[in-house]
Amino acid sequence: MATGLWYDIKTQFIQSSSKLTQIIVLNVAVFVLVGILRLFFFVTNDLASFDLMTDYISLSPYIPNWLTRIWTTITYAFVHFSFFHLLFNMLMLYWMGIIFTEFLGEKKIWPVYLMSAASGGITYIALYNLIPVFSASSQSPTMIGASAGVFGVMLAAATLLPDYQLSLLLIGPVRLKWIALALIILDIISIPLGNAGGHIAHLGGAFFGFVFIKSLQRGVDLSSWWLLFQRKQKKRTHLNVHIGSATRRNKETPRAKTDRDVQQRVDTILDKISKSGYESLSQDEKTFLFNYSNKK
Repeated sequence: MATGLWYDIKTQFIQSSSKLTQIIVLNVAVFVLVGILRLFFFVTNDLASFDLMTDYISLSPYIPNWLTRIWTTITYAFVHFSFFHLLFNMLMLYWMGIIFTEFLGEKKIWPVYLMSAASGGITYIALYNLIPVFSASSQSPTMIGASAGVFGVMLAAATLLPDYQLSLLLIGPVRLKWIALALIILDIISIPLGNAGGHIAHLGGAFFGFVFIKSLQRGVDLSSWWLLFQRKQKKRTHLNVHIGSATRRNKETPRAKTDRDVQQRVDTILDKISKSGYESLSQDEKTFLFNYSNKK
């Protein structure tokens, strides 16, 4: 029964239409699991074992440790010990993720989140080993949290839609580019004040988000590896269901052509947004983009 329940949960998670929701749910699930394990080790008076366990999912800037735990370049981005750390990151991810997926669809948010987290982590490791003030302590601090991935999504949205307006409490409408710029400046000036590694990772993640959109606007999709993997998974599932059905495969050819036509129109609209802003779109283009993003 437990196996069946786990299978149902896994299936629903994988098949969820909202990739943004998947990222948030996974972060929350890891937080709950880590909290339960911490309680267990606390009750058994063995917090040293808990610390050892979390070392294998947290990111260390000490290169010998990192090279033997290379997976931590990604896993750290799903680990939070503090509820408010998790809450702030997930709220920011939700707000920025909604903007991101509205214009780029659901498919790209997973690879952008993961690559931004990796970029933030690698930036953190590099600077902690290259800058003397950090290298003296590079063996002890470890980093956790989704912030680098979140900053990557935020900068991607701000680079694509710099004039997109958000209504902030007590302030009113503010363009997305100014929000992103303010947070980046705040991170830079906060480096000497504490949690330097976290601020450095934010900047590394933000840098990737910026590079991702600029590359996309030049016709280079840095998330294509992820999309190729997704297509292979779908193709494998399709062959299991329809193997030997030549008629079915022939019928899908027009659909493939239609999908290409739709993608071309989406690319044209996104180019128009990047050059002239969202408000330059016609009502028909806005409606088309809205309907397209809801299908992703």
